[in-house]
Amino acid sequence: MENSKKTEKVRIFRSIKELPRHFQRQWKSILVFAIVFQLLMSFLIKPISFGLGNSILRRANIPSLRLDSLSLAASKPLFWLVVFVGMVGFAFLMLFQLSSYVFLSSTEHRTNQLWSDLGIVLRRIRYMLLPRRLLLLLLMLPILIILGLTYNQTVLSGFQVPKFIQEHIFSNNTLASLATILALLVTYAGLPLAFVLHGFISGGLGWRAALKQSLRLTKRQSIRLLILIIIVQLITAFIIHVLRLTVLTVVYGIIVLTRGNQLTGFDFSLMLGVSRLMRHFNLVMLTAITLAVQSQQYQKLGGNISLEQEKNQSKTINRKVRWVLNSSIVIMILLSFFMIGHQLFLNTVPHGSWWNLTGHVEIVAHRGSSRFAPENTLAAVRKAVEQRADRVEVDVQLTKDGHVVLFHDSTLQRIANRPERIKELDLAEIQEIDAGSWFDAKYNNEKIPTLSETLDTFLPYVNFNIELKPDGNSQELAHAVVEIIKERNAFRQCDLSSLDKQAILNAKELDDRVTIGIILPLITGNFQADDKMDYYSVETSQISIAKLDEAHQLGRAVYVWTVNDNADFTKMRELQVDGVITDEPFLARKFLTETPFELGLLNFLDESSD
Repeated sequence: MENSKKTEKVRIFRSIKELPRHFQRQWKSILVFAIVFQLLMSFLIKPISFGLGNSILRRANIPSLRLDSLSLAASKPLFWLVVFVGMVGFAFLMLFQLSSYVFLSSTEHRTNQLWSDLGIVLRRIRYMLLPRRLLLLLLMLPILIILGLTYNQTVLSGFQVPKFIQEHIFSNNTLASLATILALLVTYAGLPLAFVLHGFISGGLGWRAALKQSLRLTKRQSIRLLILIIIVQLITAFIIHVLRLTVLTVVYGIIVLTRGNQLTGFDFSLMLGVSRLMRHFNLVMLTAITLAVQSQQYQKLGGNISLEQEKNQSKTINRKVRWVLNSSIVIMILLSFFMIGHQLFLNTVPHGSWWNLTGHVEIVAHRGSSRFAPENTLAAVRKAVEQRADRVEVDVQLTKDGHVVLFHDSTLQRIANRPERIKELDLAEIQEIDAGSWFDAKYNNEKIPTLSETLDTFLPYVNFNIELKPDGNSQELAHAVVEIIKERNAFRQCDLSSLDKQAILNAKELDDRVTIGIILPLITGNFQADDKMDYYSVETSQISIAKLDEAHQLGRAVYVWTVNDNADFTKMRELQVDGVITDEPFLARKFLTETPFELGLLNFLDESSD
């Protein structure tokens, strides 16, 4: 029976004042549920769902979803089946998530045991999924999606519009305006639906009755309710932001006290990880508090509440079962922190990248940081590391007496104003050459280093792309380089590339653990499945979405050279290439970085290095 309490107005400031008292009994259960649900989504449900979806799309010969391939995807019935099944599946997940928040943020009908409360929610949802109600539920999917989009952190928040579509929309003023208007309309449309789930979960009403009640309760109250929610969210965001800054300050202080000013990439990764965790906590709490505000107003406005009978019939979970469930939560949380920490570690110390800001585009410093230091010298490699490159590309040649040195040109003319070739000189003669003053006087007497010296100086903290530049001695050069890598067991940190296909094939034959790639100034024809390459290094003008997909279908990565300006960075980001080879590693890092915190951290590092 519907609650007969007289409908009140939404009283903004009184509601804000009463909210802490309303929320204090429920916050622990809400926080535990939010953490567990997000962990399940991140480490189980999303990976499985995306994996299945990708497998199905590949079977339909849809290799990827990009702007160029959307029309192809839209012409495939299987694509729309995947979209529909995905929408239905995640609508059910979102229904459970939002319903749980609604029930846990109530004050009058909880059992005060998290698992028992979630059991009640599941029974209510199961009742809704009866065959005779299923068609009605499918008709309610748009309402669920609108509800999900009006909150900060729901199932839908992890399934945003792909970035290449977002960039296409917001690069066009008309499309950007339409997208903004649509977002406002969705938010406005969601306001009258604010109490639909409350009516169904808390009030025991059917969908029609719950919808009718929500429209009645929000009549002439929508704007006041929206203002209340915005104010509460701003206050909550401010408090959590202060907490986030406090935690980051403490972490930074501990790092500085223990390491002094010698901060490593792992230290910055740790700070970035803490920041992201705090940001995620912020979004989760905003959603929970938003629904707590709605639960508070639902009761004040006279919303129907009739779950006492189901509460009394709910069974207390056996102590052993509860212990197993709680232990599973603890293990899941610890495992997730281990996975996050391990990923941060992999992104820094063994691989030499400072932290993984770009997510997927590897930044390779061309000949070291050759725009800021003399190319192919220890100074250039050191500068590349300072500029946060993920990998350093160096060129190698063989001396007369069989040593591998870092050098690019066919002769010493440009570097030292000498006509000799590297293969015509012994190592002792080469190391007498000044390889730095041609670039800048401050690099006077910078030497041409050997590959062994370079690896010994920077391994294991730097990755290398070693380009073989044979001069009629491809087999000897390949053998010497592979032996140097083998002696240091550096197969993971070093890969080989060359314009000379035979040189890198020789290297692969010497040791199959070597990663090899062919450099392609010009692409003619198709990539070959049996060419034994692990990746392709392609000139900027030659790359296209078709060639990128072709390489990826063969399981090969694609690196693009030489990418130095914003237009090319934009193109590479849209194409989602695997790596860029650049003379401007720090500029590449800043341009490919997307979040304000990461960009601010890079700016801080840029100022610190001056």
